[in-house]
Amino acid sequence: MTELILIIAFSVVLFVYWFRYAVLQLLSENQTEEPNAAISRFSLMETRETWRQWGELPLDRLHQALEKEYRLLGYLVDHAAGLRLRPVEICLLTLDYRLMRLWFRLTRDASTAQARRALDEMARILCYIAYKMSKRGDRLSRA
Repeated sequence: MTELILIIAFSVVLFVYWFRYAVLQLLSENQTEEPNAAISRFSLMETRETWRQWGELPLDRLHQALEKEYRLLGYLVDHAAGLRLRPVEICLLTLDYRLMRLWFRLTRDASTAQARRALDEMARILCYIAYKMSKRGDRLSRA
């Protein structure tokens, strides 16, 4: 029985490690690339830059802005014909976004630094999805 518990615990730890590694790899993929015009239509980049410059903005207001962008991007991903983003990426990033939302709610009052990191990762996820959608849309418009 002890062996079974150890195997399950070890498997869960490995899965969590793989999940975080995969998400961070995806998010670091587009850090070097320039944001294009399609992303600038969203307030994501503006929200991230304002937050980084001023740092003392109310976290709840930033969270609300990110939630609004999340709903908009979710609608576009679900209803935009022809974009066909890789479903594994979208599933991983959506799950991570929801986990970071939960982490933000849990740490908002206890640790401002952790809540800020959660908001930053949420913004990076939304920027990544918007970037991939705009890249795919550019390719479709050229064809």
